[in-house]
Amino acid sequence: MKKWGWIFVVFGIWACQENQVEMGQPIANDAARLFFFSVHEHDTTLHIIQNGDTLSFHQNHAQRFHLLSTTLFGYFDVLNQIQSIQGIVYPNEIKNQLLQQQIQKKTTIDLQSNSGELDKERLFQFPADVILYSPFEPAPNPVPNNSQVIPFCDYQEQTALARLEWIKVVGWLTGQSMAANRYYDEVRKKMGHLELKNPKSILIGSHDGQHFYWSSKNSAVNQLADDAGFEVLGQNETGNSILEKEALWQILQQRPVLLLLLTASQISQMQPQMMEWRKQFSVDIFIIPVDQTSYFQNSIVHPDWLLEDLESLSIPQNKTSHFIRTPFSGQ
Repeated sequence: MKKWGWIFVVFGIWACQENQVEMGQPIANDAARLFFFSVHEHDTTLHIIQNGDTLSFHQNHAQRFHLLSTTLFGYFDVLNQIQSIQGIVYPNEIKNQLLQQQIQKKTTIDLQSNSGELDKERLFQFPADVILYSPFEPAPNPVPNNSQVIPFCDYQEQTALARLEWIKVVGWLTGQSMAANRYYDEVRKKMGHLELKNPKSILIGSHDGQHFYWSSKNSAVNQLADDAGFEVLGQNETGNSILEKEALWQILQQRPVLLLLLTASQISQMQPQMMEWRKQFSVDIFIIPVDQTSYFQNSIVHPDWLLEDLESLSIPQNKTSHFIRTPFSGQ
């Protein structure tokens, strides 16, 4: 198992909403390098590093949250804070009974318009104390005066464990810091006990029926496979991108494990192609049904589950299946 990383503490300050904040004593993180806390005269301040700037936020005892990315949901789920979600985008993609009940009762609002875009009017109709967004998209603007907008840069971390440590940010915002710290420590301990035996090479990606898209280097599954010792083939630096057919065939000739992230409809559509690959290249093929497993929400806060599944690929007698499945019936 590779080491998860070194502690990075970034000094410097940029005060949000033009309020200069005096830097207190920084608290070192375990793995995350894009946020940290500091303490000054018994007050704790959150600092988030975004594009080289350090944004600082005071605790405001938030009770209502708007989540502008579905991947943020898992953090609230494991901390039992679903009831604090005032609004969320694409709620139908999240297979969680409590959230769906809140959507039906309109205690949690669908923030999408009929056109699929963010409905900014609903940010004002149902104001939240904090708006969390992933900064691969622009920050929402305008927003209610009393709403604090916080970028959630977890996806830019370099390891799955560093990304998980962002649960401490959600814990701090929701008043659940002790629970967040405890959860992080428990998962880190479990992951430390997992190590693959004789890991193979692996190719990870998705397929839309026409093109193979290899996963980006900083995706959760790529990070874990790499940290666990797999030789990860075909990964790229710039997000999902097309791997041309000839290049794909050259890689499949090396007989790696092939792991595909697919929706239920794509799994059905890809059955003939996957059977052809298995016959032609003698490759072991596995899938992650992303919609059926709520993969993009759950894998971030359960990297230990994903690592257990990866371990099962190299140890045949281990048959864990939190996320990873075989695409062929009867196996």
